[in-house]
Amino acid sequence: NLEKSWGQITLTSDTGYYDQKVRQMAPGDWSSYAAIWSPARDAYRLLTQELRLDSDFDGPINFMLGAYYEDFSRSFYNAPDIFHVFNPVAQNYASVEMDSRSKGDYFSFFGQVRWNILSSLELSGGARYSKDKKRIAIQNLSVGPNFGFLLPVGTVRRSDYSDDHVSPEVTLTWKPERDHTVYVAYKTGYKGGGLSNPFLLP
Repeated sequence: NLEKSWGQITLTSDTGYYDQKVRQMAPGDWSSYAAIWSPARDAYRLLTQELRLDSDFDGPINFMLGAYYEDFSRSFYNAPDIFHVFNPVAQNYASVEMDSRSKGDYFSFFGQVRWNILSSLELSGGARYSKDKKRIAIQNLSVGPNFGFLLPVGTVRRSDYSDDHVSPEVTLTWKPERDHTVYVAYKTGYKGGGLSNPFLLP
């Protein structure tokens, strides 16, 4: 978090970085026989950046402007062992080896104007514009016997997702006393759609 002020104008920068790697092995049927065994690898990376410009003028009108950006990537590998049938192609007991690669980015621009009608009464309003883009490529690296109904090796399934949205909001705030606040607000939000990984890829 970084902050820089020029008189009554303040610029704030928030940067975030997230890096997660997961390796897991678990019985998929959760029985004492472990008829379905599920090893998987998951790697997820996320980078975010937000900038906000905020005013603190002595007059009744102030504002806030900002922008936000995030970029992510995820790789997922799944190799379930279903009923312990030997896979001669992979030379192991993986019924199928599935690999997926997904990535995407999101950005938004937002702003708000605040009006102090009275010392104890404030009206604020603003909006946020959001834009999402996500894409994924999934394929089976090997397919064992008795699983011919799954996607053939070498065939890649791809999906692209894109959406945008404008979310307005307005709030009327009253402070009858220093430790009390009463407000009424109309707010809208947006959550972009997602791309998920199946356990098996038919």
